[in-house]
Amino acid sequence: MKSESSFRIKPINFLLQLLEISLKFLPNLLREVLCFLSSFGIFCFKKLGCEIVDMSDEEDQGVGRVREPEGDEVLGIVLRKEGGGKYRVYCTDDRERICRIPGSKKRGIWVKRDSVVLVSPWDIQGDEKGDIVQSYSQAENEWLEDNGYLGEISEFL
Repeated sequence: MKSESSFRIKPINFLLQLLEISLKFLPNLLREVLCFLSSFGIFCFKKLGCEIVDMSDEEDQGVGRVREPEGDEVLGIVLRKEGGGKYRVYCTDDRERICRIPGSKKRGIWVKRDSVVLVSPWDIQGDEKGDIVQSYSQAENEWLEDNGYLGEISEFL
């Protein structure tokens, strides 16, 4: 009885042979794709003369663009979930607000306890209620803290 691995090797070898044959007829794009695959150790294609690059050596580029508070928006930290899609958030203007995620953004924003969020206070009852506009990642949290946006609420982190 053959093992499962022997069944998997044959199609891969056939595919590699097919790619090697088609390499003569296709432009450099295929060569680049194969070099990219070989850099991840998927296979070694020595005839290409590809440089094997260790992806772990590359330094993290850090944070791209971080959305900063505009107008009346404030940053806040989620203290707890209140239920019913509402969260209690302590904001940088020293107010606790009951915040919700607007319907259009419910699937795009994931909020948990101690998350740093961007809050847009309501026009009516703005001191007590608001909308969560964005949730920040850990790298973005560090960037906000380093640039002084979090202020006194960084104690809660």
